[in-house]
Amino acid sequence: MMCKVLKVSKSGYYDWCKRQLAPPSQAEVERQQRRSAVKEIFNDNRRIYGYRKVHAELCRRGRKCSLNTILADFQALNIKSRTRKKYRVTTTDSKHTLPIAENVLARDFKTEKPNEKWVTDITYVATLEGWLYLVVIIDLFWRKVIGYQPHLSHFLFATK
Repeated sequence: MMCKVLKVSKSGYYDWCKRQLAPPSQAEVERQQRRSAVKEIFNDNRRIYGYRKVHAELCRRGRKCSLNTILADFQALNIKSRTRKKYRVTTTDSKHTLPIAENVLARDFKTEKPNEKWVTDITYVATLEGWLYLVVIIDLFWRKVIGYQPHLSHFLFATK
């Protein structure tokens, strides 16, 4: 009656019972060992490696298998690499109609006296509280920082 309910043949059911009691085949043992190695490499690399890098590491360790086999192992183990694109801070908006300042310096960095020519730049640093923007002013005569201004943005990191 159970075979009718499950819609399987009697011979298929008894064959399945035999396989449950039999020791695993050589192919099954190798599959389990390979999947264990895949999991180990994946976890050792902070769960970032995808199946291609795991495959390359397995080949480096002397274990030969196809790339599609490792992909199938990833799917069977239900693992996916955790990759995130780096957040890019936009500091310049070039698509505007505002007037652009004239290039007075024209790449002439030679100077005869202090306070004749200053240059400036902006950079940013990721902190736990948000992005820290830093503007620095340098006097070209001394080639030293004469002023700076940090500014902490109010935007926090987006966590996933």
